[in-house]
Amino acid sequence: MNSNIENAWKTIVTNATVEDAEFTYKTNSVAEKTSLMDLPTLTIRSKGEDDKVKLPEIVDHAAATEEYYPNTNEETSNQEDTMPTVADKKRVIIDDDLYAAAVSSSFHQDTSSVHSNSFSTLEIHKEIARGGMGVVLKGQQNSLQRDIAIKKLLNAEDEQAVDEKKKFVMEARVTAFLDHPNIIPIHELGVDHDGNPLITMKLVRGKSWKQILGENTSEEYSPDYMKEQINILINVCNALSYAHSKNIIHNDLKPANIMVGEFGEVFVMDWGIAVTTDENNAITIHRSTIQSPMGTPHYMAPELAMGQGDVIGSWTDTYLLGAILYRILMGRPPHVADNLWGCISLSAEGNIPPFRDDIPEELVEICTKSLQRNPDDRYHTMDQFKKALQDFKVHWESIQITEDSQEYLVMGRQIYKDLQVKSKEEVLKEHPNPYCPLSRALFGFGEALRIWPENPKALAGNREGAVLYFKLGLIDKNYDLCRMVLAKTKEFGYDASELEEELQQHLETADLGKDSPREHFNNEFAYRETTPGFDPEMAFGETMVATKKKESSTVDYSKWVVVGIAVLVGIFIGKLF
Repeated sequence: MNSNIENAWKTIVTNATVEDAEFTYKTNSVAEKTSLMDLPTLTIRSKGEDDKVKLPEIVDHAAATEEYYPNTNEETSNQEDTMPTVADKKRVIIDDDLYAAAVSSSFHQDTSSVHSNSFSTLEIHKEIARGGMGVVLKGQQNSLQRDIAIKKLLNAEDEQAVDEKKKFVMEARVTAFLDHPNIIPIHELGVDHDGNPLITMKLVRGKSWKQILGENTSEEYSPDYMKEQINILINVCNALSYAHSKNIIHNDLKPANIMVGEFGEVFVMDWGIAVTTDENNAITIHRSTIQSPMGTPHYMAPELAMGQGDVIGSWTDTYLLGAILYRILMGRPPHVADNLWGCISLSAEGNIPPFRDDIPEELVEICTKSLQRNPDDRYHTMDQFKKALQDFKVHWESIQITEDSQEYLVMGRQIYKDLQVKSKEEVLKEHPNPYCPLSRALFGFGEALRIWPENPKALAGNREGAVLYFKLGLIDKNYDLCRMVLAKTKEFGYDASELEEELQQHLETADLGKDSPREHFNNEFAYRETTPGFDPEMAFGETMVATKKKESSTVDYSKWVVVGIAVLVGIFIGKLF
């Protein structure tokens, strides 16, 4: 990071009076056409049903309530509200007289003003969250009799707060411009009786995504937990795909700025540093005006850390979602250091931290591609990133089944090794059904490949399982079973020439005086071939059991074969090759 960027960061942090890698550092730019002159007046008629409306003292956080609203940007590890925007964090006092005057004046309003197009009446019930720039109150919109969230600026009467008011208005208009189910709806933008802006919006009952992630303290995540987080991330992708179609880039995606409602609704919040890539769209600032760093150091993309506005694009948001994915997988953001400056340096350098070995390879690949320093090496569109996640969801189930099946394959591999150095009697005492682990493995690999036909580990496991099954058949002198395995492997393109040679060598030295299982199959079940629904492979499995029982006078192999063995070999192997 060069000295100019470092000095820019020092100025930003000094002005914000906050040094924290979890805070959002904002730009000072404001869209040229942002005005406070055309906003309607919103009247506070009463304190509402809560007789003790909290008029905050000098504190950083409101008391936790059952309702949370993350658009205040206030986020700490132990509280349920989200992170404060660091700009003017030192301004944390709401002027009690301001509220008192507004409430008092409302009692003396002519009630006819309620019906005016330029006035809207609101009731304030209680404070639910606050940040560095504003406070969020729970209220009611009287005209529609619905609960809402009301956001106001702190110290808006300050003469130096004009730019902050314009930023407030700009953020509200950007959010309202993006009409999407996964973006928080804005109901109204206006000013109070003192000309200070406020917005009313949907009141979301739920938790910030950061809080949800913080509740999981385990380093090993269950498949259900992983699916839940991926589903939230896909909903965020939907919101960003829409925003990008409108040429809006968010630039501050992080778990604290994602709200999850009590019914699973997902909302992307805090569009305060969003930019447009459309020179004709004056709803917010154009990316080319960004010439100083901005964003949240723990998550921000290199171009944000370096203040390279011309580089900002949809790939910036895919980087940020990759950073969130890293937080999901590893339990911490990607840019973590001992201090703020270390976090900023890691972001500017495009450092990609390591992953645990137990993280699915496909997710590691998705995350790594998203976190590339060069935007050309990332996912260029949100749809590309989303598709990668959706593909993983499909693959994840197949991967889990494959991992379970591999455990049975290991057992089958060990049984085969034991049979080479121990007597059959010894092995049978420990493993009464030597075929069983391989049968289960082949069944699982078959199901895994049904879900994801290209699953490489399932394909490899299936092939190895088939070979082991074949070799157990040789040891068992079950040559018809071996032939069936060979037929199926060749049918699906597997090179079985070595196995054919091995079988031929065994046949040349084998005692074929007794009826083989296949001969028994052909004789006993021949009549059933004309029967509707006849399954010759299942019949063969039944015959195997009967034949082995006949041979019990020599060695009791009846336990070697489970009913339906040929279904596993003929059907499941057949699906896999």
